[in-house]
Amino acid sequence: MELDDLIMQKIASGDLGALAEIVDRYQETVWRIARRYCGDSHEAEDITQETFLRLLSVAPRYQPRGKFSSYLITIACRICLDRSAKKAPVLSNELPDLADRSPSAEELREQQEREEMVNLALASLPENQRLAIVLKYYEEMDYASIAAILQVSTKAVDGLLTRARQALACRIDQSGGGSPE
Repeated sequence: MELDDLIMQKIASGDLGALAEIVDRYQETVWRIARRYCGDSHEAEDITQETFLRLLSVAPRYQPRGKFSSYLITIACRICLDRSAKKAPVLSNELPDLADRSPSAEELREQQEREEMVNLALASLPENQRLAIVLKYYEEMDYASIAAILQVSTKAVDGLLTRARQALACRIDQSGGGSPE
């Protein structure tokens, strides 16, 4: 039995310290997935919090059947899907951390334009394709893990990713892909 499965047993018996341990271990991963999916840091925080609250509520029924991380990410993805069904995704103007060097104002503007273009293209994808892209390219998950989370076959994951990449390339090309000279 995996360490996380033992911790889930403790959570099921009411040990909130065990929940804190799971939160410490997975909070950043859940937040990153939610942030990439919905495009908004505040919304990602809400999704992260809701994910761990839902984990607490399902702890008494938890049965280890695979990797715990896949189970938890599945909860987070379902919350993302539920929320996006209720409203359109919010796109963020946040820039990635560029702490290594100080970019010029022009470089920052170009980076922001590229980020916005990718965010718009990503937000326009069907939900299952968007989640597949986030899990594969931002979380670097393998096909089997993505398949378990999305509850599809690995062949279906390959199809989702292929269609998503084609749609992203098309949308970015249509939006001009580069800056006019």
